[in-house]
Amino acid sequence: MIMTEKEAHNYQLVKEFCEKDITDIREFIRDVKKKGYEFLQIENLYLLFPISIQKNRYMLIKEKKIENSGSIISLYKNKVYKIDSAYIFHKIELNDYTILMVDIDLEEQQVYRTLKSTKELIVYQNLNYLLLPILQLLSLKQVLKNCIEYSRNRTTFGMPIHKHQMVAQILAEGFTEYSSNKLYLIDFVEKLDKELITFKDYIENIKLIMESQQKMLDQLIPVTGAHGLLDESEVNKYFLEIHIIGSVFRYVNYIFD
Repeated sequence: MIMTEKEAHNYQLVKEFCEKDITDIREFIRDVKKKGYEFLQIENLYLLFPISIQKNRYMLIKEKKIENSGSIISLYKNKVYKIDSAYIFHKIELNDYTILMVDIDLEEQQVYRTLKSTKELIVYQNLNYLLLPILQLLSLKQVLKNCIEYSRNRTTFGMPIHKHQMVAQILAEGFTEYSSNKLYLIDFVEKLDKELITFKDYIENIKLIMESQQKMLDQLIPVTGAHGLLDESEVNKYFLEIHIIGSVFRYVNYIFD
């Protein structure tokens, strides 16, 4: 992402996105663009993450129906590079998009742009690394909503299951997890903006949040029983995406020393 003339403060932007109900990555990216950020992408390939300290391996997210074509634009330190091709060495299929792991031939890439503004570089780092955690957070919110709705409409022994102690406790813990992690993400961005934490610590904390959300999801899923496996519940869809997003993010390395 590169700052355009329309600037937005990191803290306010992340706070706003954490409050949304969006779980569609395309809609999410469109909203980010409206705020004044232009994505570095392979035409319609979204979200570029470095996954190697040798700066030759990257993770990409693209819409399923979009073919892999166009130039790759990548960031390393303060340099934006452009290359016409890359080798896909791993692919993960999700519901609406695909995660690709690619190798780039460093000898073929050319400097496309140099980022002179420190703020411009920080904005790229902050938002690029926060989009997946926020998307995972919002997916957890949707699972929580589905679980609450299902547990209120389903009864056992003449009582809605959300009133049973164990279910009520799990739902309460899920809500606490969502609310706390939303505040943590906002807090980390604010601290990073004020240089109270390093970018490396920032990334490590985000990874911990994502792991925590995966564990919380595993506790919530049994609340819906067999209903959660049905397509109309969407719980199973979010279950897979939350786990895959969390697992993939572990490969992301901090390489902006």
